[in-house]
Amino acid sequence: MYYLPKLLAEKFTYFGKFSIFGIWTISFASMILFAFIASPIASLNELLVAPAFSIYLIFVLGIVSAKFFSRKKIILTGPVAVRIAASDAGESAAKVGKTISEIIFLLCFYFFLFGCVFFALSPLLFWAYT
Repeated sequence: MYYLPKLLAEKFTYFGKFSIFGIWTISFASMILFAFIASPIASLNELLVAPAFSIYLIFVLGIVSAKFFSRKKIILTGPVAVRIAASDAGESAAKVGKTISEIIFLLCFYFFLFGCVFFALSPLLFWAYT
């Protein structure tokens, strides 16, 4: 289950060290760039826009994977938070939270990847039904 997310995280390791605001800026700038590039691509053939958008989505998916796998452990400094985290209930809650976050990430990753494959293959579906 982790092979594809870790593979994309390796390829996009460079983006793992950016802050979340930097990631948003890169995503926003690349989306504006894609909006300008989509017009010349559509002038060649309108069926090429969906695979180009699929490539953009894989780029975004790689950045998200790199950011997910470059997370660091949170160090609590407040006295109440330290007491709660050091207790058995705090440790078990942390394990459950980690498992839930990994499951949600994997579900979103593979759903997003399915969308990328669908966009990449959508011209073939169009050709098959026309």
